[in-house]
Amino acid sequence: MAAQQGYYRAQSCLGDFYFYGNGVEKDYKEAMKWYSLAAKQGYAKAECSLGYFYQYGYGIEKDYKEAFRWYHLAARQGNADAQCGLGDFYLYGYGVEEDNKEALKWYHLSAKQEYAIGQYRLGECYFYGYGVEKDYKEAIKWYHLSAKQRNAYAQYRLGDCHAYGLGVPQDFKEAFKWYSLAANQGHVGAECGLGYFYQYGYGIEKDYKEAIRWYHLAAKQGNAEGQYRLGECYLYGYGVEEDNKEALKWFHLAAKQEYASAQARLGFCYVYAWGVKQDFNEAFKWYKLAAEQGEASAQSELGSFYLYGVTGQKDLKKAFYWFTLAAKKGNSRGQYGLGEMYVHGSGVEKDYKEAFYWYFLSAKQGDARSQVGLAKMYAYGYGVEEDYKEAFKWFSLAADQEDGEAQYFIGVMSYDGFGVTADKAQAKLWMKRSIDNGNKEAQNFWDENKLSNY
Repeated sequence: MAAQQGYYRAQSCLGDFYFYGNGVEKDYKEAMKWYSLAAKQGYAKAECSLGYFYQYGYGIEKDYKEAFRWYHLAARQGNADAQCGLGDFYLYGYGVEEDNKEALKWYHLSAKQEYAIGQYRLGECYFYGYGVEKDYKEAIKWYHLSAKQRNAYAQYRLGDCHAYGLGVPQDFKEAFKWYSLAANQGHVGAECGLGYFYQYGYGIEKDYKEAIRWYHLAAKQGNAEGQYRLGECYLYGYGVEEDNKEALKWFHLAAKQEYASAQARLGFCYVYAWGVKQDFNEAFKWYKLAAEQGEASAQSELGSFYLYGVTGQKDLKKAFYWFTLAAKKGNSRGQYGLGEMYVHGSGVEKDYKEAFYWYFLSAKQGDARSQVGLAKMYAYGYGVEEDYKEAFKWFSLAADQEDGEAQYFIGVMSYDGFGVTADKAQAKLWMKRSIDNGNKEAQNFWDENKLSNY
């Protein structure tokens, strides 16, 4: 047998057989033995294989320093795989001090030999600016070379570049093409990306069922975003029958992986009893976890919990803190919360102009409560010059969203002719809608002014 006679290529080949289980039972220790014999003769491929074994602990205890030594021996002989591996070690500090420039050097050497993974890694360096100035166009060049060799990671990254217009003009159809190529090779990020494209109709006609299919593939592989988006589909009935319990299951799986959006969504589930018994303490727990990761929706909800003491933890300073974080990210509920705190002087000095500012930002995004708050400020001249027409406009926007309080004010203004021509019939109409939405003031106004007569 050639391997037993000391032929290093045969020894390395035999190591491959035992590693992959080709024609023999898979046996990492036996593979290690044959790789070692070939490596001792300076065979670069075997040296690289030993580096791989020490890096991942196949048949032996993990040892980054030993892995680095073998990769370095193989890389110096020009082995592209080892050069790429060495680049990884320098980039992430495995067994050696982190050094992005050194990583870049080894990736370049690997990529120049048309090693697909090396080309992809080099693209990543240019994409993120590891050891070199960030350069999307240069990144795309290397991604393309790698993608042509069917590297799924490079194909996925090209999808991202075209989807977000990074280094190339935004082109959803081109992004869809690259995501499809990567997804068909089982790349979970690309599967999730395809699901998103099908859900929202980017570069392709909307197809909720197809979106579900791709989300499911990603979710089954443990992809947190895929699990979260699959949960959203079950929650709202996109491409599947609404099923709050199934939604909750997928949110939980994603949340356990610390996916902030899923943690926030779990908070909502526990508040509104979607698929689970209402539990404010559990909601608080998930909101806090998501908020601490910077999830704006959770930050605004946490602010509300502290403002109103939902779980017995009323703390106006904390409420203001979390509302501010959310509001500065453009979250309408956080902006509304700040408006409320400023208008009432809750935990902060009363400031109508500041309240007006935050209500306005939120109201422009369509938040009905902020539209009502803004309308009141115009109606009473708080922080702004009194303007009934402007007040009526904002009340109307909220009323159209079935906000009972706004409908009540529209009714009052229509009855008395504030900001609009007096019209008792219109007043009756709006008061009726307000009553139907549970507004007691509307019922009192109805009775006192005998609107049933109009």
